[in-house]
Parts: sequence; structure tokens; C-alpha cells
Amino acid sequence: MTYQKLNTNNILIKVNNGLIILLFFLVLRVFLIYKQTQFNLTNPLIPKDLVCEVFNSYVDGGIFLLLGLFLGYILKSFNLNFISFLVSLLSLSLYIIFF
Repeated sequence: MTYQKLNTNNILIKVNNGLIILLFFLVLRVFLIYKQTQFNLTNPLIPKDLVCEVFNSYVDGGIFLLLGLFLGYILKSFNLNFISFLVSLLSLSLYIIFF
């Protein structure tokens, strides 16, 4: 298949839309977990630095997902669906592997 056919393939476009929506919900989930636990740890005996250290990996993963989501959406808006699909899939795969 040529790049033009891949770029206009309806199945690829639908899968890409699903990946972008999944990335959005994963970003939302990461930051909601962070806020929920932050509210649970509002104890004067627990220092705020400890809370930041505990959630450093969550925030790093959320930022990584957010960058993948942003880049995938920008590429999709320029009708580069195949490259957007690859970026979204790579972002999701690396998030699952490393975070």
C-alpha cells in the first residue's frame, strides 16, 4: 500500500481516533489519581515533599502521555493520519512499558 492509501484508510482513521481518545482518558486518569490521593494525604504530619516524591512517577507518566496526545492530535489535524497513529501507538506502548 502506498502512503496516500494508508493515510486515507477508514479503519486506520477510526483506530487512530480511538487511540487519541484512550490517551486522553489515561491522562485524565493519571491526574485524577494524583489529585484524589493528594486530598487523602492532607495531614499536617505528612510533609508535602513526601507526597511529591510518591507521585513523581505518576506525573512523569502523565506528562509523557500528554505530549504524545498533543503531538498525535496536531499531526491528525494536518491530515497525517498514519504518522499520528504511529506516534499515538508508540506513546501508549512506552507508557505501558515504562510507567
